[in-house]
Amino acid sequence: KIKDVILKREIVFDIVHSHFSWPFGYAAANISKDFGCKSFLTIHENREWLLKEEQEKYVQETWQNLDGIIRVNKIDLSLLKKYNENVVSIANGYDHNKFASFKAHEKNTERGIDKNLLEFIKGKKILFTLSGLIKRKGIHDLLQAINILNNKRDDFVLLVGGSGPEKANLLRIIEKNKINNCKLLGFLSDDEVLYWMQKCDLFVIPSYSEG
Repeated sequence: KIKDVILKREIVFDIVHSHFSWPFGYAAANISKDFGCKSFLTIHENREWLLKEEQEKYVQETWQNLDGIIRVNKIDLSLLKKYNENVVSIANGYDHNKFASFKAHEKNTERGIDKNLLEFIKGKKILFTLSGLIKRKGIHDLLQAINILNNKRDDFVLLVGGSGPEKANLLRIIEKNKINNCKLLGFLSDDEVLYWMQKCDLFVIPSYSEG
């Protein structure tokens, strides 16, 4: 179907760049073969996912048939080079200009923040984490750590940005342990993410595995 769309629209290109090994890397390798162009893949999968993929012959063949592979970390380069010698590491990027210019409109963003939340953080150290609320992200472990820390100090709050299927379980942990200095913020806009990244005293990543 992809080939038909390319032909119908008379799309001209010399590189196919795909993200994630299956099925997009597979599709890129085949398009490359059909149209005589170069094909590249950026692998974003977390390591657990990647190691499972490596067991699949069709994924191994996909990696072998690409002109080059980009991995967002360095630890997996040797693994991938078993299948393709053209492997490099390029970390996920971000637009540093957004952070550099954020101070100019910080007050505008703050006006949109719930006043009760601003009162909640007043005079406190802010711990902030941002992720999808899934088990692999380790937020439940972070809550247990906060519960222990609460026995030693009371000068901080934890803010959790993001949404996902574990929300109800996390709320139960918060309620059961009376972790009253934690708020689940839900989905955050780009400006809200920038606001809390700038505002927090400590950014926490309790994830078990990332790309």
